[in-house]
Amino acid sequence: MGRRCRNRLQGFTLVELLVVIGIIALLIAVLLPALQKAREQSMRAKCMSNHKQIMTALIMYTSENRLAMPFINSNGIESGGKFKGPGWLYEYSTAAGNGHSIQSDVERGALWPYLKTYEVYHCPFDVPPYTQGGTRNLTSYLINRYMNWITPFAVPKISFFRPDTYCFWEADDALTSASWNDGNNYPNEGLTDRHGKGGKGSKGGIVSFIDSHVEWITLQEFNDEVTNWSNNRFPNRFARVKME
Repeated sequence: MGRRCRNRLQGFTLVELLVVIGIIALLIAVLLPALQKAREQSMRAKCMSNHKQIMTALIMYTSENRLAMPFINSNGIESGGKFKGPGWLYEYSTAAGNGHSIQSDVERGALWPYLKTYEVYHCPFDVPPYTQGGTRNLTSYLINRYMNWITPFAVPKISFFRPDTYCFWEADDALTSASWNDGNNYPNEGLTDRHGKGGKGSKGGIVSFIDSHVEWITLQEFNDEVTNWSNNRFPNRFARVKME
């Protein structure tokens, strides 16, 4: 019995082996794109969940602070002494790193009491150890620069903003460390394109809004809104909400 099995194995020709190898390679080529797409969908879902949790934390914060938005962690405002205390991401200090150089600095941020986990601050494409520099060590997401007034400086109430106003977005991961010097960005500083890479027009990132809903948006759509101030979801569309 054993001898007959050995004879059968010895009967495979080189051509037959090459055919088998070719079939395996073909199956891999067919399945790999599907697996990559499934992985991206999983990453996207996790990133959207992070946004949702951050927005829920922000709304909880405002409900406990007379509807006031958290400070956006503007390096210029902090270093100029116009604001002292925790911002949404960290608490500025005069110490080395100014309070935003290592992951644990988020524990002094205004939203930490509602989140209490480092993972929610990072897109799943960003994996530890976090050594990119600046606030990229703390988060993948930055708040809209217009969530606070700049001149003169003021922290508005959440009820001032339209529900569809951009609040957070996953910032451009290609930016230099100098662009991650604090916890906020202007819209024209960019959105990441690492979610949905693959086909024409499919590059995009995750954004969240004042009403706490979360969207995946293409990079082109985001950039179009940045340049089209007559029809976008940035601060020129603010509308006061009448309070009872």
